[in-house]
Amino acid sequence: MKVVLCLAMIVPSALADCPIGWPQFGDLCFSFNPEPVSWITAASFCHTLGARLVEITSKEKQDWIAQQMKAKPFFTEAWIGGSRRYSDWAWMADSKPIKSYTNWAPKKQDNKQGANKCLLVASRLGYKWTNVNCLAVKEFICEKRLPW
Repeated sequence: MKVVLCLAMIVPSALADCPIGWPQFGDLCFSFNPEPVSWITAASFCHTLGARLVEITSKEKQDWIAQQMKAKPFFTEAWIGGSRRYSDWAWMADSKPIKSYTNWAPKKQDNKQGANKCLLVASRLGYKWTNVNCLAVKEFICEKRLPW
C-alpha cells in the first residue's frame, strides 16, 4: 500500500516537468532549434512534436525568450509563430490577431501587400520583432503547454 501511494505522488510531478533540453517558463516548455529552415517547415516540425511556434504574448515572455537566445550564441534570429497571409498579422496556431502585445523593431512592421511575411526575433534588433519572407531559412523556437 505504501509503494502505490508513493508512486502516485511521484508520477504526476514527473509528468509536469519539461523534457530534458526543453527549458520551462510558466506552464510552457520550449525547444530552441538551431537548424535553419523556412517558417512553414519550422511550424510543421513543431507540430510533429505536439507543439507550435512560440507565441510571444507578454513582455515577461519576450524578456525570457531574449535571455534564452543570448545564452545560445548560434541563436541570432529565430522564427516565432506570427505571420501575415492576407492583410493582418496573426498567431498561426489560432489565427488570433497580434494586438495585445507586440515588440516590433522600429519601422519593421511591413503591412504592404505582396509576398507572405513571417515573424522572427532578431538579436541585431535588440531581440525585437521583424518580418521577412516566409521562405527564408532561420532558426526557430517551439513551445508546448504542460502537462506534457
